[in-house]
Amino acid sequence: MTIEELESAIFSLDVQARAKLARKLLLSLEDLSVEENLEFWVQESERRLQELRADPGLAVDADEAIAEVRASLKHS
Repeated sequence: MTIEELESAIFSLDVQARAKLARKLLLSLEDLSVEENLEFWVQESERRLQELRADPGLAVDADEAIAEVRASLKHS
């Protein structure tokens, strides 16, 4: 079964079944080994780097990003 076929099958489920599956999937990510967790973040950082190289306009200044987070926390 391909990822596309699996996604199609999942999205055909009712909302309660999708929510139950989502919970199980999220919980499964908490049980990653140190090596699996490191590999995930290496892949994610490489994906983000490629995204930024393809569109440098996506970059956000660090000071600006921190200010936005602080502002959102004050309004929470």
